Amino acid sequence: MKNKFKLLSISSAIILSILLTGCSENNKQNTSGNSSLNSQNETTNSSPENSKTDKSSDTGASVEETLSINSDVVWGLGKTLDELKGKYGEIRGGVESMGVYTFENGYGRYVVDVDDGVCTQIDGINTSNMFKGSFSVLNYEELKTRTGIDYWHIDNNPDDLFECWWAYFTHPDYSGVTFSVYSQTARDEIKADVPGARIWLSDPESLVGPSDYNG
Repeated sequence: MKNKFKLLSISSAIILSILLTGCSENNKQNTSGNSSLNSQNETTNSSPENSKTDKSSDTGASVEETLSINSDVVWGLGKTLDELKGKYGEIRGGVESMGVYTFENGYGRYVVDVDDGVCTQIDGINTSNMFKGSFSVLNYEELKTRTGIDYWHIDNNPDDLFECWWAYFTHPDYSGVTFSVYSQTARDEIKADVPGARIWLSDPESLVGPSDYNG
């Protein structure tokens, strides 16, 4: 399913924040070569069994290394404007007339519902802030394995507006919250250090329709 239901229930403020976000070109990938040196010392008895070479496809970190959702980022959902200011500092931008705010120490753009008075969406979150742990590039299955997420939907084709693929998912530790990340350079490629994550205080069915995970 190609984004059929993606924007059905998003308010005008949220739509505006999405337009402000886009799919960033700021995809700086840090790569480094990994090498190993085996030195011999006739007085030292070394064992090759101490070496483990299973690596993930992204950074050279072991496959067993887990990632976790950053609870400090998710904290902002459901909070009032005063609570957000108390934690993240003064407002420094956004479109306040539409309920969209950025803060001096915030993680992205915070959409505060004009009726309920609480934050219902945060977008423009750096992926390296969204997930606690080390990674450079992950595919969808690696993200699932290392974070324990449950996918809801992954775009088959690039988003018409921003030319990128969105993956929507939930996490068992965060009931009633929908997470998403985008991939810009390839469908099955999630990069760190780009503002490519977004979270909603809403279930995924209300945002993107029935589950149709097609990873």
